[in-house]
Amino acid sequence: MVASALTTFREHEEGIRTLLSAADVFTNHIVAAMRGEVPNPESLAGVVSGKQMTGFACLGMSYRDAEAKTLADNGRVRHIGQQIIMATYTAVEVYLADKFIEYFKARVHSDDSRAVERTTQRLGRVITRSLKDAREMYHDVLDIEIDCFDLRTITTTNRCSFRPKDSWSALLLIERTRNEIAHRGTSTYAVNNLTDAYYPFEFAHSWVDHFDANFDILLYHGWPTDLIKEYDVRRETKRARKRRVRANAAPETPKQ
Repeated sequence: MVASALTTFREHEEGIRTLLSAADVFTNHIVAAMRGEVPNPESLAGVVSGKQMTGFACLGMSYRDAEAKTLADNGRVRHIGQQIIMATYTAVEVYLADKFIEYFKARVHSDDSRAVERTTQRLGRVITRSLKDAREMYHDVLDIEIDCFDLRTITTTNRCSFRPKDSWSALLLIERTRNEIAHRGTSTYAVNNLTDAYYPFEFAHSWVDHFDANFDILLYHGWPTDLIKEYDVRRETKRARKRRVRANAAPETPKQ
């Protein structure tokens, strides 16, 4: 039996959380060395157990001004943080492809299961090219506007570079960062401390969870949740804007 899109995402998520835990331990040792201290063994034990993260991962105020500047300048945390963001985008990319296949199969009724499988796999590969391709495939085939599905809040902290205006901007930022790192080895998005990697991942985790639950309820049970109702408003606003643009661009009819 093929694993669900969410199950596969959970597997990626577990690996990324392990990376974050390793980065948290690493950061604790670096900052402790700056302070001439020994890392708190109880805190590190909690991180290693996977039950908690320290403030260096999720609270910008945990860093003193000089420490934040040193970490930003020497890049020791930056490299592992960038790998976490790359893994985060891969998890989202695979989820969107797998979820598209799930919804497509649910809508298609055919006795030729092999043909359906071949078609969905090809469509899924198109989605992994870019978020733009994913957006177009979801729109064209499923009538879902993924860029209109927005979380009500996006969590961040002080000293953190992750401050997108909405969910689609956040996804595009993660994608752009991944592409820049993959092709140039660094990114314009500043990964200065561990929070800069932690919050993009936490956003992706939250967005996937909400997208999966809300659209499953809508498509399989016909019940629009509050988030879906908000999504419908944004979708209609987007489509109305496109209609106005097309109307303004249409050539005038010559007068008789």
